[in-house]
Amino acid sequence: MMMGTWLQPSVLTGVLTCKIVEWVVGVSLNLLVLWILLNEQARRHRSGAWSSLAVFLSFMGIYALSSVTIHAGPLAQSWPSHYVRLADALAHGRLYLQESFFEVTTYHGHIYVMEPIFPALLMLPFVAMVGKGFYDVCFLIIVGAMNVAMVFALWPKIAAAIPRVSNSLASRYWLTLLFGLGTPHWYLAIGGRVWHAEGVVALWCLLLAMHEALGKGRFPLVCLYLGWAFLSHPPTIFSFPFFALCFLSSSRGTTSRPSARIIRDGLIGLLLLFTEIALGWGWYNYARFGNVFEAGVTPAYLYDGAHGVAPPYGLFDLRYLPRNLWIALIRFPGLRWEVPYAKMDPLGVGMASGFGIFWATPAFVYLFGSLRFLRRSMIVLGSWLALTMILACLMMFDNAGATQLGYRRILDAMPFILLLTAVGIRDVRRNVALGLIGGSILINAIGTLWFYRFH
Repeated sequence: MMMGTWLQPSVLTGVLTCKIVEWVVGVSLNLLVLWILLNEQARRHRSGAWSSLAVFLSFMGIYALSSVTIHAGPLAQSWPSHYVRLADALAHGRLYLQESFFEVTTYHGHIYVMEPIFPALLMLPFVAMVGKGFYDVCFLIIVGAMNVAMVFALWPKIAAAIPRVSNSLASRYWLTLLFGLGTPHWYLAIGGRVWHAEGVVALWCLLLAMHEALGKGRFPLVCLYLGWAFLSHPPTIFSFPFFALCFLSSSRGTTSRPSARIIRDGLIGLLLLFTEIALGWGWYNYARFGNVFEAGVTPAYLYDGAHGVAPPYGLFDLRYLPRNLWIALIRFPGLRWEVPYAKMDPLGVGMASGFGIFWATPAFVYLFGSLRFLRRSMIVLGSWLALTMILACLMMFDNAGATQLGYRRILDAMPFILLLTAVGIRDVRRNVALGLIGGSILINAIGTLWFYRFH
C-alpha cells in the first residue's frame, strides 16, 4: 500500500527534524530563563509569588509553542468546541445547543453536552463578551500553566506538612518539570477539546482545594473548590477523604472534644458541597432529562444511537475492571514498523486506547516508596485513600479514555500522585531520580508531538 506524499520517509524525517529542533530550542530557552529567574528570586529572598509568576509565564510560553503542532497557535478554537457552545447557550438562557457536534446527546428534540457544566461556567463571562469565536485553546493553555504554577507553589506547604519532603529550589524545580512536561497534562493542556478541558479544569480545582487544605485550612473553602472539581469531572469527589483527614489533623487541639468552630466549619463545608452538587449536578440533569442522576450518557447510547453499540454491561460494572486496570497500569504502547511507528487501536469492550501511567511517567514508580509512611502521616494516608478511591471509580467505567496518550483520566488523582512521589523519591539516589524525571519528560515530549502530528 502506497503512503501519501507527506508520509514518505524523507518528508517525514524533514517534518520531524524541524519540529523537534523547534521544540527543543523553544522549550530549552524557556526552562533556562525560568531557572535563572528562580535562582535570582531565591538569592534576593523575594516573595514566592514572584517565582510562581515566573513558572506560570514560562509554561504558558511552552504550552503556546506546543499548540502550534495542532492549531495555528494558541489563538485558536478546538473542534468540537462543546464548552464554548454550551457557554453561549447559557449566556442566552438555554441549556441546549443550537447545532449538533460529535459526541452530544439528542433528547426530546434538543441537543445537549454530556460533560459536566463547570468549565462552561468559567468560560461564560468571556463567551458573553466575544461570542462563539472565543479561543478555548488559549483558555486551556492559561489554566494548564496555572496548574503548573500552583504545583510549584504547593511544595512549601507539602514540606511543612510532611517534613521528609524536600523544599529546596532544585527539588521544587525538578518535580514541577515532572508534572508540567512529564505527564499527560502537557498534551491535554494544549488540546482545548471538551475531553481535555474537563480534566485540566478539574485538576485546577483540586489544586485550589489542596492549597487551602494544607495552608489556612478553611474547610468551607476546601469544600467549595472540591464541588467545582466534581462539576468538572465527577470522580474527583472521591478525593474527599484526603481533605477530611487534613481538616481533622489540623483541627486537633489539647482537648479530645471538637470545638464549636470546628463543628461549625465542618457543617458549613458539607452543606456548601451538597448544595453545589444538588444545583450543578442534580438540578442541571433534571432540567435537561427529568432525572437528577442522568447526565446524558445513557440517552446517547440507548435512545439516539449516535454512539453505536451500547456497552455490554452498562456504563458501570465490575467486569470492566481487568481491562481498565491493564490499560491504566500495565499496557505498553503499541509499536509497528511503518509510519507513524506507534498505534492506538480500540481495544476490548468499548473505546479504550492509551497505555499505562508508569510507561508514560516512569518517575511515578517512586510513589510506592511512600507506603512506609502510611502510619506516620495523615497526609500520606489521605493521599493513598483518595488515589485508591478515584482509581476504583474510574476502573469500573465502560470508557477507559478512548484515544489518548498514556492514561488521561489520571489527572483526577494527579495531586495525590505527585505528593506521594515527592515522599517516596527522597531516599532515591539523585542521578537515578533525575534520570527517570528526564525520561518522563522525553517520553511525553515525543508522545505529544507524535499524538497530534500523526494520530
